[in-house]
Amino acid sequence: MKKPITLITLTIFLITSVLTGCASAAQTDYDAVKKSTRTTLQNLLNKGGTSVSYAVMQDEQLLLSDALGYLDGTKKTPVTTDTLYNIGSVSKVYCAAAVMKLVDEGKVKLDAPVVSYLPEFKMQDDRYKNITVRMLLNHSSGIPGTSYTIGLSYDKYDTKMYEKVYNSLEKSSLKADPGKFSVYCNDGFMLAEMLVAKVSGQTYSEYVRGNIFIPLGATSSGFSDRKFAPGSYAVEGTRPHEFPNVMGSGGVSTSITDLCRFGQMFLNQGQGIISQASCHEMSSYQGKTFIPGDNYSVNYGLGWDSVDNKFAKYDFGKGVLAKSGGTNQFVSQLYVIPQYHMVCAISATMDFSGDVASVLSDITADVLRAQGHDVSKAVQTVAAAEHKSPPENFQTDYAGLYGAYSAVLRVTVNDDDSITTEFFNGTGYKVNDAKLYFDGAVFVNESGKKVYAFTEAEGRKYIVGIQESLGYQYPMAQKLEALLVKSDAWKNRLEKPYLPAYLAPDAVQLFGGLTLYENASLPGILIAGQSNTFNPMGIQNDAATHMILQIPGSLGRDLYTLRTKTVDGGEWLYNEYYELRPADRLAVLEPGELTIKQNGDNELYKIPSGTLTFTVPKGGRVIAYNSASSLVYDSITDGASAFDKLPREGYIRFLGSPGTSFTVTVK
Repeated sequence: MKKPITLITLTIFLITSVLTGCASAAQTDYDAVKKSTRTTLQNLLNKGGTSVSYAVMQDEQLLLSDALGYLDGTKKTPVTTDTLYNIGSVSKVYCAAAVMKLVDEGKVKLDAPVVSYLPEFKMQDDRYKNITVRMLLNHSSGIPGTSYTIGLSYDKYDTKMYEKVYNSLEKSSLKADPGKFSVYCNDGFMLAEMLVAKVSGQTYSEYVRGNIFIPLGATSSGFSDRKFAPGSYAVEGTRPHEFPNVMGSGGVSTSITDLCRFGQMFLNQGQGIISQASCHEMSSYQGKTFIPGDNYSVNYGLGWDSVDNKFAKYDFGKGVLAKSGGTNQFVSQLYVIPQYHMVCAISATMDFSGDVASVLSDITADVLRAQGHDVSKAVQTVAAAEHKSPPENFQTDYAGLYGAYSAVLRVTVNDDDSITTEFFNGTGYKVNDAKLYFDGAVFVNESGKKVYAFTEAEGRKYIVGIQESLGYQYPMAQKLEALLVKSDAWKNRLEKPYLPAYLAPDAVQLFGGLTLYENASLPGILIAGQSNTFNPMGIQNDAATHMILQIPGSLGRDLYTLRTKTVDGGEWLYNEYYELRPADRLAVLEPGELTIKQNGDNELYKIPSGTLTFTVPKGGRVIAYNSASSLVYDSITDGASAFDKLPREGYIRFLGSPGTSFTVTVK
């Protein structure tokens, strides 16, 4: 969901049908393109995948579209181009358009404080009062990221979603001054959704349907609060239908052709749905950064990931709008290409073995090639670079540990002046780049390809990733510095797994749990996580931590803090979203009848020795974790009788409504 892009000026939107090739597009035979594309997609599905659907539209004409695969893993009913897919974060562009519609109507001001429209919105940090509507849409609000614990449901739309978002945000602080820099933030679009509903006096889905879907003729498009006709939507494999509760940030479900119709609106100067000025505003550079050389984070539009997207293999002209999206079951990509008056879209189930963004760019290039446009870039050769010694202060200034969204990275200087990068995995560090060499400006690999630069901004040091084929440099990680805070209390909590005390029985996205680590060279810094997902944070005092990462773009997203609380005489942790129980204090599961209590709490235990089996009644669910708190079994996705997936050592959770009973046996 994090693709770069750039400015689309008003001039681009005023381009008319003078494009060379457009006049002859209607006479072009696309059968060969469709046939070769079908072969490519079928080969990818054969390697893994339930279904995929794509479409290409030009000058409001559908040039070609296709759908391959099946509605689900039973492989009985084929998908069609009318099949509905959840398009995830592509929904953010729809949300931004809904806000801009209210701006056009004079009901909302982009640079007005959000609290002037949503007085219910509160945070721990008073700076939240300075967050404007624009900051929600260009990811610069400073809100940590994703507060919702049940963004997707297996059962139905959650009508209490707004209350849950408000409650989570009320426990949160900001990670940065509002407007300082843009970092991908789902919560901003949840608030934008809530603003649309509040200001319009309608439900969000009613407003978007009446003001965007219907005027566009995109009648398949909608949200999970509607009724779905059997066989109208795809699922991944044998999973149940997922219902996105987060409409503004990821809730649109639509056919692939109706997704293209929405994209066409941005080639038609808003198409009378939003004004030309609003269309231009959405498609202009809106991103903010403070990192020298960062030409990635500035590419956000309002809702768009990128407003001048670049491609490694192709040149589709200036001002390509791009937005990616993904849910637990689906992945999608939308491109709007002004130079060729073209809209291209693809959706697939998450088990699809291809990269949808790359596949869609290949399809687009094939269509243009059929029209006589060769958009292929010349293959760039990389000359071997001279290896030089890094700057004299590099070892002291830049070697060490770095933190980013879900990752901790170590940079080491070797005896031959090369550097090695490694990622923390909970037990140690795994090599990522074995040897990179300084070429006098940046670090390159053995073949001379540029990989990283290092820079300093506002007293903090950063690794800057380099995508040379795209012309992008982006902040990748922030160096972790020791803090002058000593806490024996946090030392006593290290390397012990913690699990969420409660997960909703129908939740699609599951928080696995976490373990706390520290590095002896960095007193005052904790690393929280499990498997290959880790979040660095700073110790504030014996009972609380605080956010320390300030990274624009995508790699400083979804941060959280930890605090302590006393429950039944014992110490638990909690963050902005979950209460976390110490797993080592759980009782061992005993055989017999187990019933969910009237308060609905999950039942959580250590896995016993021996062979464990259980029944899973209707409405019940069982989840298991290994000893490191990583989720390894879910009865919904793995099957109720897939006992071979249960770990020998670990933890098990029983979920359901009050009165739901499970029969447990241990042999």
